[in-house]
Amino acid sequence: MEHNFQSKILEKARLSRHEGKTPLVILDIDDTLIDCRYRKQIVLKDFANHLPKDHRYYQKLISVNIASIHYLISDTLKAIEIEDKDFEQDIYQFWLSHYFSYDYLIQDQAFPGAVNFVNQLLEADIKVVYLTARHESEMGAGTREYFRSSAFPFDRPETTLILKPDRSIPDAAFKASALKEISSMGDVVASFENELKHLNEMAEYFPSGLMYWRDTLHSPNQPVPHKRVTKLPSFV
Repeated sequence: MEHNFQSKILEKARLSRHEGKTPLVILDIDDTLIDCRYRKQIVLKDFANHLPKDHRYYQKLISVNIASIHYLISDTLKAIEIEDKDFEQDIYQFWLSHYFSYDYLIQDQAFPGAVNFVNQLLEADIKVVYLTARHESEMGAGTREYFRSSAFPFDRPETTLILKPDRSIPDAAFKASALKEISSMGDVVASFENELKHLNEMAEYFPSGLMYWRDTLHSPNQPVPHKRVTKLPSFV
């Protein structure tokens, strides 16, 4: 673990153990460890394959590149010069029924260095909690299968995977409610999130933890970062 942010986590963990505590790191999954642009790209291309090849938007969708993928479908379509509300709704309905499904989740791609980083945490005797707003009913099996195939450690005593029990629960409320449970598992020395709303909440709840913002794709209108938040553009 050579980089500065990693060294800081190791030092925090050392001090935590010196105080008789169990160091722990919280990791979000989507757009923190996993680059969700690739799944979004697959959904769009699969939608295109349901269109006639002479459809006026077929070529734009089938050739969409990663750089054009945004958090919102509407922004992605604007980036590839498609501005058609009815067509956008058709894509959105297709996205809703596919994006969260097993067949698409197992095609996810991790950010470079993410798997290695998690393994290094465990090698340093730091517990890992994956705290994700993915919902168990639709996304649990696909998440575990992807983790298994991509070598993300998750089915071990020193790792915990926490998913939403139900899709209808708001992400922010779910994550906030999980913090008490996580605090009973160990001493939170660091948290990683792409959504500042969640990370700011963790910064308040864990005042001595290091807070890293993965400034990748995220919902619009992000709040001002908490004063203890550090931007982390990459794991490598």
